[in-house]
Amino acid sequence: SYAAIRALTASTTSTTLAFTTGRLSMGDGGMGWFRADPSDTTSADDDTAILVAADGMRWKLSLAAPGWGEFTFDPASLLAPNGGTVIAVADRKVSVSAETIATGDGSTVSFSGTFSQPSVFYGSVSLTAGSVVISEDGMGNLSDGNPTMTGAGTVASSGWGTIDYDTGAWTFLFATAPASGTAIVAAYDYATAGRYLRKAAGAYVPPEWFGAKGDYDPASGTKVNGTDDTVAVWQAMQAGDVWLENHYRVQPQLPGANVFLVTTSGHSFAGRGSEKSSLDFLGYGGVDPVTTWQLISGYVFRGSLFRILGGSISSATLKRVWFNGVGLNGNNTHTGDLTSPADPSTGDGKDWTNKGIMVGPGTFVEDVGVNGCELHHFRGELMYAGGAYNRRISAAHSKFHDSNMDGWSVSGTNRFAGNEIWNCGQGIEDFYYTGIVSEYVGNYVHDCAKALMSLGCVLDSSGVTGSANVHDNLFARNTDDGGLVYLPAPNNLSFHDNYLRDPYPGGTAPVGFLLDGAPNNNPKVMKNVHIENNSVEATLNVISIAYKIVNNTNNLEGSSFKGNTLLSSGAGSINAAFIMSVLPGLNCEIEH
Repeated sequence: SYAAIRALTASTTSTTLAFTTGRLSMGDGGMGWFRADPSDTTSADDDTAILVAADGMRWKLSLAAPGWGEFTFDPASLLAPNGGTVIAVADRKVSVSAETIATGDGSTVSFSGTFSQPSVFYGSVSLTAGSVVISEDGMGNLSDGNPTMTGAGTVASSGWGTIDYDTGAWTFLFATAPASGTAIVAAYDYATAGRYLRKAAGAYVPPEWFGAKGDYDPASGTKVNGTDDTVAVWQAMQAGDVWLENHYRVQPQLPGANVFLVTTSGHSFAGRGSEKSSLDFLGYGGVDPVTTWQLISGYVFRGSLFRILGGSISSATLKRVWFNGVGLNGNNTHTGDLTSPADPSTGDGKDWTNKGIMVGPGTFVEDVGVNGCELHHFRGELMYAGGAYNRRISAAHSKFHDSNMDGWSVSGTNRFAGNEIWNCGQGIEDFYYTGIVSEYVGNYVHDCAKALMSLGCVLDSSGVTGSANVHDNLFARNTDDGGLVYLPAPNNLSFHDNYLRDPYPGGTAPVGFLLDGAPNNNPKVMKNVHIENNSVEATLNVISIAYKIVNNTNNLEGSSFKGNTLLSSGAGSINAAFIMSVLPGLNCEIEH
């Protein structure tokens, strides 16, 4: 460890070359060779490239150190120092205390520019404009600390900005225009040329390289424990694909912010499974999100763990963000309260701001995947991807549980295979659009409040939509009479070989399967809907209607309903097998 190198003295070792297996412990990412430099008696210990031993010897990262911790030195590099893969030793640091970067004119609210010096240290930037003080989070985001919201889940863009640490380029949108003649002044630290660069190409990057401790204990008697590893995880994400070895406490770094904002392509988070490798959410300031939350413009705000923000369909597409074998733990509780929006006094209900992964809304992304993961204990959707043009949003062999909102709420081309959802406000919600193909296969969705699947479509101006294939799934138990599976006016749907068991045990009129041609009293066209070879089973109570089709005004052209069966055992029974209502001129194939 680094501590062992610092303990070396001339009386305990005669070597001038030492190898450490980690910063704190073996394999935590701090592995590397250090060489003694007796000619240096003044350099400070920076806990990365220079370690000062007990006898004053300076041990420095070797320029030709083999192995995972290998560094090279580039005397001309002006990359922003991050302390993990790009290192500037202490004597390269320069502070700027007051640089005027713009001047207000009394009307302009949007400003941008570039600092006079590039290579800015992460977390060192502050701006002032009169009485307005703007801080940053160490992850490229600027804020005046006074966010506002325009709705239950929408934070206004004013009062926010960005900083590019490599170039010094900055932007900021003021809520109120700085008065005429008011100087916008920056203070920051930068590094002169010369960097140690870690050779990490092609390898997963551990947050420990950037100082993360990974010491969060999910079994602790208090949720508020461990070191805040947020910035270290983000810096690892900028350096490459992230390897999560442990449990990492993460939290919003600014009021009204999410934890991680992803705006670039090519990120991956991998680990050893959710029990061993997890990102564990706490609220802003490191608070327990069950008991404490922010109130912004009268709305509850906790923040989401990830927000993935692409562009419009006509602009550059954000591609490839993957989660493999990791846990995303919201540290909240599923209360079953479906009040929307969340109650400001209790924090209970649907918190639209508190999602596990939020894609968009309304932006274009491609290839976002969740594989072998566990997303759980948020008050908002566990996985959300809103917008018509998402491509290849997928989940496989993952668990989604404990939320007051949906387990999986995705619009766009998606494949959901071999997953389990439970204890959510609703299991699956999907509305597919033109050109979209969605598939749900081999999933177990159970014990949610409302429908275990709500699947519909959106027609374009020509009456065209995409398609969906739902097969070989098990849906069991909910607490709503509106149907175990609810299909609001779908088109081009194949729903076959699924098993529906025990809708709303204890309910007054449980329905297994509901196909609704007029959701929200808005009649829509239903065509090419094939409901075949499914089974509805009652084992716990009386099912009022096994299969129900209502409010159809358009003949179900090109559709079929056949091969579906009824099963009952134990205390279960079925009153009515098949009910159709408001079906003028029915034009589909039915075998019942």
